[in-house]
Amino acid sequence: MAAVEQTAGLLVVGSSLMAYSAFRLCRAVVDQGKPLIAINLDKTQAGLLAKASV
Repeated sequence: MAAVEQTAGLLVVGSSLMAYSAFRLCRAVVDQGKPLIAINLDKTQAGLLAKASV
């Protein structure tokens, strides 16, 4: 989680984020008020958290 504190935001490409270990990183970024962008062919768990979802 130290990396989440140091990052400016998170870009997720091609992941459903069904594994909680990946999704928790998304939630941690959003909880810190940082942007989350998700690019995927299908809907993801992070779609509702993301500032943009494509």
